[in-house]
Amino acid sequence: MKFVTIRELKINGSKVIRAVEGEDAVITNRGKPAAVIVPIDEDSLEEFVIAHNPKLLREVAESYKEYKKKGGTSLDAMINKLKRRRG
Repeated sequence: MKFVTIRELKINGSKVIRAVEGEDAVITNRGKPAAVIVPIDEDSLEEFVIAHNPKLLREVAESYKEYKKKGGTSLDAMINKLKRRRG
């Protein structure tokens, strides 16, 4: 893991990104951690976005609680619900 100052990142952004390619980098502001740069490729972008979306994670957790409390929906019921939505 590398440490990079905000100043370095601001002045030489592309150079810093290339220098930390393949590993995490902690961005510091006045010697204190402020952010992290995490390497990512196209194949893992969608997974990263989903895993780091607080609203989506809350909705999944709420849905799971409701499922545990009430049970699931049958396939036939879901198909009928979707048909009704289409009009």
